[in-house]
Parts: sequence; structure tokens; C-alpha cells
Amino acid sequence: MWRRISEDAGDWGLRSRMISEDEEPSPFKEGARVEVVVIGLELMKEVGTVVKVIDTGPRGTVSVLFADGIRKTKVELLRPAENTTPMASLGAGECYGELSLLYNTRELATCRSTQPSVVFAISGKHFKECFGRQSRQSKTQEIEWIKLLDEVQFLSSLLRSERAEVARNAAGIFCFEPGEMVLQQGQVQEQLWYILDKGSGDVTTETYATGEPRILTTLRRGNHFGERAIFRGERQAEFSVKAGLHGMTCLVIDGEIIKNLKLDVDWEQIGMPGVQCEVVEYHKSSSSRASKMAENIPFEELERCAVLGEGGFGAVYLVRRNGVEYALKRLSKGYITQADAEKQVCTEREILSLMDSTFIIRFYQTYKDDEYVYMLLELAGGGHLYRLLRNHSKVLLSDTPRGSAAMFFTASVIGALEFLHERSIAYRDLKLENVLLDSLGYVKLCDLGFAKFVLGKTHTLLGTAEYMAPEMIDPPHAHDSNVDWWALGVMSFELLTGQAPWDNMGIDDDPMGQLIALRESHDRGVPEGFLHPSLNLAKDFIKRLLVVNPKRRLGRNGAAEVRQCAWFTSCKFDFVALAAQTLEPPYIPPQRTLTEDVRPATESSVSVLQRDHNKLFVKSNGKADWADCF
Repeated sequence: MWRRISEDAGDWGLRSRMISEDEEPSPFKEGARVEVVVIGLELMKEVGTVVKVIDTGPRGTVSVLFADGIRKTKVELLRPAENTTPMASLGAGECYGELSLLYNTRELATCRSTQPSVVFAISGKHFKECFGRQSRQSKTQEIEWIKLLDEVQFLSSLLRSERAEVARNAAGIFCFEPGEMVLQQGQVQEQLWYILDKGSGDVTTETYATGEPRILTTLRRGNHFGERAIFRGERQAEFSVKAGLHGMTCLVIDGEIIKNLKLDVDWEQIGMPGVQCEVVEYHKSSSSRASKMAENIPFEELERCAVLGEGGFGAVYLVRRNGVEYALKRLSKGYITQADAEKQVCTEREILSLMDSTFIIRFYQTYKDDEYVYMLLELAGGGHLYRLLRNHSKVLLSDTPRGSAAMFFTASVIGALEFLHERSIAYRDLKLENVLLDSLGYVKLCDLGFAKFVLGKTHTLLGTAEYMAPEMIDPPHAHDSNVDWWALGVMSFELLTGQAPWDNMGIDDDPMGQLIALRESHDRGVPEGFLHPSLNLAKDFIKRLLVVNPKRRLGRNGAAEVRQCAWFTSCKFDFVALAAQTLEPPYIPPQRTLTEDVRPATESSVSVLQRDHNKLFVKSNGKADWADCF
């Protein structure tokens, strides 16, 4: 672990260069070559030429011409530039650049060819694979850093694999003593990004009128600072940061790494005002948002209340903490390994972590033990649409005006698919059973086990047969996110008629025979006579979705094209009110009554979850490295 040495240390190490008032002022004159010792890393410095002396004295200021222009700089941050004569001459068999790769620093020297030369280069990725072998301890540390980055909303647009790469290239952990100054307002700062891991820190600014510091916000785990200066290209700190009463530990990342990520941040969508706003507004907003995202829910505090159901790899439990209910998905490590589904489960976890839509089930966090991995999810306790169609069919088939209930649910699914497709994710498992209702009757899409990032085409035969698009059934099964619009057409037909549009010829015991029968039914087109005569616009909507050729299918140009269909526009359906959850749902689920699990009063709920194995349990071999992301 790296430690930032405090101001009074005798070593230059990792500290700021400060000159006390009783020292003689540096004799900088116009034309003098000077260098700025930057806060953060003493090795990182800029060299420039003094062009004008503004204020004399040990705390005076001068104008210095740097590579990026003239900047006003405090004398106390300057010292005479060192001799720039060559440090070394390299010959055949010698190398350079390895320190920058090993320690994730920027280039600290310039290398020029003095004669025609042949130089062999190795990429940073391959160099680290050869020389940067990690111990188990460092691997564990890297996992902790990834988990910290998962809590940073600023990075929510990245895939988890991309956040893992950021963690691998971090400069390391910097520790600050209680009350230690990390950044000083007005001083030149290195372009480093700090993410608080442990402890706390105060962000303050000094008002020019009184000179008194004003606290903008208190930083806690998941909060960060330094990104404003990186994206705005500023070198002088616009605020101060001081470690709190118990000190502060930060994961530190070089600004160049953040720049190279080319983050496409939608500031409004993540609830932040953007780096160009006033510093006061920015820090209040970002800290508030981070505190909401970084809430830690200890596994030991979860109380198991009931079993909600069983899925493909495990069970889902109703759990409670401090009066708030959640759904806890428990998956057997051994069963997942036996089914060769490790990648599928890890992809589901990664995609869930990116979800921030009112139409998709919310993901909170994960846990793991020797036998299971767990995912804590938002509870949508109103049941799924298949249960609604089966038990309360009048809501869908006898509504007024006819088709309005189906329109509400279809529009909600469009919102969920739009969110996924904008992130190049194909859902691939849309069906009535995967569309849940919350306690107020609003839609929550769940079960992203078949979801996948698709940039071109993918070739997999999966899903529920009745909802599978023709291009997924036909060899070589090449498909993209357009298969979701086909499935939406099937689902809409079911909501409006109470039955599926395709005929499987009664073949239930032969999966391939069933697929062939369904595929033949696709070519015959949407069956006539099932939709109510008043639903002509809905019928047109469904027919345009259930087009065999995906290049002609409604939705091929995005969700906006689907929303503009005449079925919605004719009644001026309010998609904005739907997203804001101010549009009244056609059905509000009754308050459920669940029987509590029976267990001895002395037995903790955690031990029940870890011991109560079901039929999908397979003992783990103890080598589930794939579960490190949990």
C-alpha cells in the first residue's frame, strides 16, 4: 500500500513542495527557467520560462510560459529548472518505458534517436501479462478496488470489465493522516482522480471577502474529486480537501487514464449537473448521488421471510432489513459450474449493475459464501403478467376502452427495451412471466440471464420457443436486438387475446419438432379472427412487429419508431407520464399475505440461507474463481 508522506517529512517522497516564510525568496527573474513541483507526485513536474514578475517576496507570484500557455503561478511552488542534459545513452539490447508500464505513471523522460535505429516495441497489455503476474493477495486487492469503482455513478456507463481495467491501472492506495491537506485551493495540482475508500474528508473553498474556509461537502466512501480539473484542463485547485478526524484512504487514478476512457457521460441521466457548473453545485449534487448509490446492506442483517420461487439455477427469497423488503436470488456455485453457465451468470450480474431504469428491476449488491452467490434485487411483489392474465383476465380482456390495459403494459416494456438497446444489450427472453408488477402496478422487467451485449450479430439458439424470432430459429441463428421486437409482438397478441399467436401443432415432448412447427406457423402470418374488431390499430401494430424479415420489422430503427405507431398516437398515449409513474396503472395488486418461514428462534436467518439446500444445489469444488465478481 502506498502512503502519502506528510508535509513535515524530510523525504521528498510523495509530498507537495512547500517553502516556509522564513526561507529566502527564490531569485526568479524574467527569462529564468523554472519548474513547478506539482502536488501529488514530486516526479511529475512542468518546466517553463518566467516572463513577468507580478508580486515579489516569498509568497509572490510570477507569470510563467509553459507548453500550454502563460499561467500565473505562486513563487513558493517554483524552483530553478534542473539541467536538461541527457540522462543516459542507450545502445543495442537496452530498453526503456518499462517503469511507466509497471507503475502506471506517465512518461517522465523523452527519448530521441541520434542515428537510424531499429526499435522493437511490446504493447502495455502484453508487457503486463509477461512481467506483471499478480499474487493472490494483489488479486484480492484488485477485486476490492473494482467493487469500489462499481459504487461510482460517474462510471456507470462502463462495462464491469472496463472498470476492472481501470482498477488494474490505478496508481494505488494513498493514505492521509487526520487533518492532512490533500489539495490546497489555488495551488497547482497534479491531474489525479481520487475515489474515497475509507474514512472521510472535507471539501472547502475560501471566500475572497473573508478568507474563511466554507465547507462544501463531506466526502465518504464512493465520493470522488479531481475529475473536474481533468475534464476542464485546469491545473490550479479550485477547492481544498482535508482528511477527516479518522484520516482518509483514497484509490488514486492518473487523469490520463480517465481521459482515454472517452466516457460518454449523460450528466442529467445520472443526476449530476456536469463538470462545467459551479463547484458548489457540483460537489453537493455528486456527493448526494454517491451516498444514495453506495448504501451498503450487510448480508448478516437480512432476515429471510419467505420463498418467492425457484428459477433456472436457484431460489428467490423475500428478505427484509429495517422494514424494507427485497428479493434475494440465491445460486448454487456447483450447479452453475455443472451447467457450464459461469459466463452467463457473470454477464447477468454485470448487466444488472448497469441498469438504472424505472422499467427494469433494480440491482443493489451481491454476496457470496463457499456454496452460493447471491444477488440482492428490488422486490416487485405484484406477480407477473402471466399470472394476471390467468387469474384476473378481465383486467386485460374486458377493459374500457378495449386494449387500454395491454397498451399500458406494452408501452412499459418498450421503455425497458429502449434502455437495454441503447446500451447494445439484447434481452432475448421477453415473455409474460418475466414482466413483473410492483406494489403499485408498474412494470419491472426481470431475469436478465439471457441478455447479452451485441454489437453485430450473435449466433445462439435460446429463449422460450413461442417467443423466438424466425432468424433465431433458422440456422445459423444469427440475430441481434431485433428479436426483442418480435417477442413484443407475441406478448402484445397474448395480452389482447389471451392466447399465443403461433400453433406448435401440439408438439410438447420434442423441442426441435416444436420449433419447426412454430417456424412454419410464422410463415403463415398472424392468425385472423382473434382480435376484437375495435382493435384494428393494435392489429396493425402487432403485424408490423411480427414480420419475418428483421430488416422490415417495426423497431429496426429504434424504440422511437415503435412509440410513434398509430396505436399509441391515436389516443395520445403519455409515455412521459408513464416513465414518471404518474400515469394510473390498469391494475393495482392486492396487498399480499405471505407465511413466514418456520425456523428455531435461536437460528439466524443467514445460517438458514446458507444451509437450506434445494434440489438445484450441487456442492462446489472450491475453485469457483469465476465468482470473484460477486
